Amino acid sequence: MTTPIEPAVLDDDTLLAHFERCELPTTQFKHREHLRVAWILLSRHPLLYAMQRFRRGLKAYAVHNKVPGLYNETITCFYLLLIRERMDAMQGKHGWQDFEWCNSDLFGYPKSFLAPYYPSELAFSAQAKQVFLFPESV
Repeated sequence: MTTPIEPAVLDDDTLLAHFERCELPTTQFKHREHLRVAWILLSRHPLLYAMQRFRRGLKAYAVHNKVPGLYNETITCFYLLLIRERMDAMQGKHGWQDFEWCNSDLFGYPKSFLAPYYPSELAFSAQAKQVFLFPESV
């Protein structure tokens, strides 16, 4: 019998490895964990490389869990860019807990958070799932 994985108690290296091997159960890989994996990659790599790696991993995770239609290019890229911007605004080295504490607005319900940027649920449209759409207001 396998021990359930609890992402909140995993160190960054272990969480990233579980994500990239598609070992996190969908019940344990929610919005907060998406943000944390994105933060880990962005804290270690240049923006474009981190984005490519996260996007590739998230697409593989969706396929592995037989829900490839859930992947959304617009939401993924928007959050990655926003996380990078927030990390840069924090100036200096900081850990995940500091980032989470200083950016609590990112951890709310994504539809509500995205509404000011993507009115009429544009971020959840079929087109937004396929290609990155710029937000209407920044």
